[in-house]
Amino acid sequence: MKILSPFIVVIAAVQEDCGALHDILGHLERDVISFTTLREAAGVLGRASVVLCDAELPDGGWRDVMRSLGTMADPPLLIVAARVADDRLWAEVLNEGGHDVLAKPFRAPEVLHSIVSGCRWRETHEAAGQKLKSRCAS
Repeated sequence: MKILSPFIVVIAAVQEDCGALHDILGHLERDVISFTTLREAAGVLGRASVVLCDAELPDGGWRDVMRSLGTMADPPLLIVAARVADDRLWAEVLNEGGHDVLAKPFRAPEVLHSIVSGCRWRETHEAAGQKLKSRCAS
């Protein structure tokens, strides 16, 4: 299978969550690649547009994912999913550079809004960066 770029990475400890997200995101013109651990996903994170991860993973949590993304020159946006998506978690994720927090069980309109807005932000950010590079090269 050829993977379209940019793509979305899902890191969800529960396989049913991966399936639900694939169902919700299936009509988008992006591939959705799922993993159950950060270790499995590590090799593709840098090529993703958006990473959606569980707050708690078998080999870490959202902060570990954020640390991995923080080492990248142009990291993907991070969206965190949790059963208890309260104001505290939302504030922590945003304060540390995350894009959004989604509550579980997933609701299609919320997931789509968060993912689509994240992808659009990335595309705008990348386009602005390309314009700046071409101006500097002139």
